[in-house]
Amino acid sequence: MKALSLVSDNDDFIELRAGIKKILAINLKDIFGPRKPEDLTLLKESLEDFAKLNKPSQEANLLQHIGGVNLSLGYLEEADRVLSAALQKARSSDDLQLQGWILRGMAHSRQAKRLCLA
Repeated sequence: MKALSLVSDNDDFIELRAGIKKILAINLKDIFGPRKPEDLTLLKESLEDFAKLNKPSQEANLLQHIGGVNLSLGYLEEADRVLSAALQKARSSDDLQLQGWILRGMAHSRQAKRLCLA
């Protein structure tokens, strides 16, 4: 992780660094579950990098993963907020497949909210 922070800030390296952090975060979550604080940190850092590069499809995908972590942790309001932002980004990039994945996450979040209220 330290080595990634030493990478220079030109666009090619920013995109490479963001991609590595994203993949690492997703793999950490898959192996250890969503409770590792490094997972959200890596996802948010990757999101910041892709935002610098104006990559709305990548931003939407990262927001989707951040929303999923929040959903897994039971932070339902935050999951809804993040997934709504992800959907807006996905729509702006016209990525229909990503929109479908995000809508599925939103449905799971709303279903979890209903179960909590019942």
